[in-house]
Amino acid sequence: MHVVVIGAGSVGQSYGYFLQRGGARVTYQVKPSHVESLRDGVVLYPWNRPAKQRPVPVQWKDYELVTSVEEALALQADVYCVATSATAMFGSAWFDQLCAGLGDATLVSLQPGTSVPEYVFARAPRDQVVWGLISLVAWPAPLPGQDLPEPGQGFWVPWGSKLGFSGPDARVAPLVQVMNAGGGPSTAREDIHADQAFAGPILANVVIPFELSGWSMRALSADRALLQLAISCMRESWAWAERKTGKRTPLFQRTLGPGMLGFALRHILPLAPLDFEAFFRVHYTKIADQTPVLLAQRIADIQAAGLPTRNLEELQRRLLEKRETVGV
Repeated sequence: MHVVVIGAGSVGQSYGYFLQRGGARVTYQVKPSHVESLRDGVVLYPWNRPAKQRPVPVQWKDYELVTSVEEALALQADVYCVATSATAMFGSAWFDQLCAGLGDATLVSLQPGTSVPEYVFARAPRDQVVWGLISLVAWPAPLPGQDLPEPGQGFWVPWGSKLGFSGPDARVAPLVQVMNAGGGPSTAREDIHADQAFAGPILANVVIPFELSGWSMRALSADRALLQLAISCMRESWAWAERKTGKRTPLFQRTLGPGMLGFALRHILPLAPLDFEAFFRVHYTKIADQTPVLLAQRIADIQAAGLPTRNLEELQRRLLEKRETVGV
């Protein structure tokens, strides 16, 4: 299998590493300005290794590089995996060009957001598209407070999680097989978008309150009113998810309250083998422009279904007000 990964950030490098270790040939399509930093290989920290091995860097250079869609399409690869942000894909001439030149190749989209499927299906054949659910944590290493010998990219698949793929079986199965062979726990899912519709609001409606709390987990977990707002936003999103998918919100999520959420932030997240407070601050500051875009899309989708968005609009107001104050 030959896979072209478009974008070589934290997510792109982790997926490419798993694919190559599983037997795939990997090529990255990157901007010309990024070639120099990637030419001689990258430093990776696969965080699912035993604790003593985590700080040991992996020097990885088993990939090729191209700098344009024309070069990428000329390779006639089996798979083109888009590992950019959603905002980088929307309205981009390169994405239209990629879809127009796919041939029989598989297009893998890793972008979250309710507007992504419509956008992609308007450009690529439905029977060639595979959707991916990013259930790993990836970051530019070291995070603040991490003691590592040299800079690189870290990635960790949380306990019990798997990288999900949905789409035509004949296209999903080979990807799952190669990813698993390369150490990236993966599985075929019936509908990634349904999964995202219910799971996504948990993360999305914690990250924004976390930013509002000054990226302090202690401050957020102690602010019961803000935790309640987060839960109320989740419930507005889940009501829309139920209508869209025809499925019921999972029982655990229906019983989630501010006390349980605060307990998880104070006592469960700290058990992870990395500092989530530092990760959220670094990662979501880097993709700060994507957060309000996805929130606005979610509000518009819910309103279009005739459902209430009062709490989401309040969260949006606070986010924009906070960013205006700090100059983001």
